Amino acid sequence: MKISAELFEKEAHKEIQRFLKYVGQTTWEKKIEKIRSLPFFPPPSPNLYRNYLASRNPLVTDIATVLKMEREGKSFRRHATAQLMKTCWYVKVINNLFHQCEPAVFKKIKSIVTDDDTIRSFLFELDIATNFLRKNFDVHFVEN
Repeated sequence: MKISAELFEKEAHKEIQRFLKYVGQTTWEKKIEKIRSLPFFPPPSPNLYRNYLASRNPLVTDIATVLKMEREGKSFRRHATAQLMKTCWYVKVINNLFHQCEPAVFKKIKSIVTDDDTIRSFLFELDIATNFLRKNFDVHFVEN
């Protein structure tokens, strides 16, 4: 699969929407609500369990940010941070994988992306692919 290493702010929000359509927005809303339902203690309390749940799947916090911006009518382009754009890059690659793969592979990728125990290693592999893409190598994802 050939993917451009560039992602522009104007397409980033569309990629998030496409990702939520593929994976299911309800899935992410449940993850976000689980974290939000935990008690929040003001600093200097570390809120360890809450932070732990948020860190298990790095996409959750940024997807929560995008959904919140949508609810509040805020412009994605004005509020996009470097971290949010990195998440949008992950989502763009995942969307391309979804678009080009067989149904069985689609199901496997969907389960990896929504599973808090496997997502970090998958995103690490995407980081490696991104590094090679930016150096003008062709990157192909092998189905296994």
